[in-house]
Amino acid sequence: GNMAMQLGLGSFLEGALRLSGLNIRTQQPKNKALAQLGSSDGSLCTLDLKSASDLQGCDLVQKLLPPAVWGVIDRIRSKRIFVSKEVGWMELNMVSTMGNGFTFPLMTLILLSLIYASRVSEPGRRNFVDYSCTAVYGDDIIVRSHEFERVCDILSRAGFIVNVEKSFNSGGFRESCG
Repeated sequence: GNMAMQLGLGSFLEGALRLSGLNIRTQQPKNKALAQLGSSDGSLCTLDLKSASDLQGCDLVQKLLPPAVWGVIDRIRSKRIFVSKEVGWMELNMVSTMGNGFTFPLMTLILLSLIYASRVSEPGRRNFVDYSCTAVYGDDIIVRSHEFERVCDILSRAGFIVNVEKSFNSGGFRESCG
């Protein structure tokens, strides 16, 4: 029953992303195409995160989402796990693990929100995301190359760790979605 609730919330979050212009179900080839563009002309960079779902903390999600949505997430997420007879139950500080019915769309939404927030101080800022130079698919991120440091900074301040071995801002190689 809980998984059905999680999948329902995942569908709701996917719908919210679609309203912003990002469709998870068709996003993977878009990420690949933008990574290829960045590889050829250097205009775009790719970022990948280490253990992103494990680092998506409750405090961050609670601050970024409306209280009613956070309330649903908090009620249906797995808040603790049984480790062993010796250790017993452990409380989780992360919102959800991979395999949860809403982890992937929530990760996409949270990271997209952080990218949007990183652009607030840009001159000529618009109140929408330009998907010709921005892509998020889970923890695979593509932004303009000149934003690399600023986006890494906001991700770090939000508790995420950029995987420097799988993130590319210079040279002729970019990678996203395998």
